[in-house]
Amino acid sequence: MVTLRGITRMFQTVKQPYRVVFLKFRKTPIWVTFQNGCKLKLTWPQFRHIRDNYPLLKNYVIEQPSAEIFRLKSDKFTFIGSLLIACLVVQLRQKYDIEQLEKDVFDVKRGNMELVGSAGILYTVREFGEGEYDCDCQGKVVLDIGGFEGESAVFFSFMGAKKVIVYEPVLAHHQFIQKNVRLNNVNAEIHEAGIGAEDGTQTLHYEQADLGFGTLSNGSREMTIKTESITKVIEKSHADVAKIDCEGSESLLLQVPGELLRKIDLYMIEVHTGEIRRALIEKFTASDFHIVKDALKNGELSVIFFGKNNAQNSKDNFRH
Repeated sequence: MVTLRGITRMFQTVKQPYRVVFLKFRKTPIWVTFQNGCKLKLTWPQFRHIRDNYPLLKNYVIEQPSAEIFRLKSDKFTFIGSLLIACLVVQLRQKYDIEQLEKDVFDVKRGNMELVGSAGILYTVREFGEGEYDCDCQGKVVLDIGGFEGESAVFFSFMGAKKVIVYEPVLAHHQFIQKNVRLNNVNAEIHEAGIGAEDGTQTLHYEQADLGFGTLSNGSREMTIKTESITKVIEKSHADVAKIDCEGSESLLLQVPGELLRKIDLYMIEVHTGEIRRALIEKFTASDFHIVKDALKNGELSVIFFGKNNAQNSKDNFRH
């Protein structure tokens, strides 16, 4: 559906908007000339990315070596890759210094913080930069289930956490976790495991071991990961705050006794389906928690903060 807002942006960004009006209904790309003189051969999704980010992209020289690959240049900065990642990079460069070290490896700096990771790390940097997981970590232990490449551990440390306990089942991510906690002097306890109903292993199907890797992913490839019992993970962590982003495995919290859940004051849970969302709200409410924050994202995806029902937690464990 073409919206009035989209049409307005189209007239603001391209020189011949009438050529682009029906691009959405074409299967083949067309040449599009933008107001700054840049000429690219684009499909509708590609054009929409540029249109929506044009105020930032217009300051770069954009080249198109192939149908799916774009090169951005500005002063001493160069990026080459997909248009989707290019748009994310220019958004983040408003706050961060970003360098593309390899095809899919980036260095992200801001002040004393430095992160190195895949393109996936750029998404989590944006989430944290937008305050998605803002909480009071000062002097507290944070349990980080779904640590990806260590970026969340670094952010929690910069928010004042005295220790971050990281669970991440994908071995390839651990090279970045180790590097990032070392670069930022994070007091981290790192586990090469995911969470499960019990200790053991689990075979997952996937296409890429990226941010979407988990029990909800599908694909032609297989990976067997180590799992630790969710009840044991919570009990032995002695954490004050828990962030849980594990692509569907958050449903395992439904098996945890309420009295054990209450050993942690604040949970920040990324929820992936409406069914799991409803069940978790019922579970935590019955376990004497309340919803502190409920942020809807795309589709059924949301991030819910559950705070334990006591005045001290409500006052101190969440930063507005």
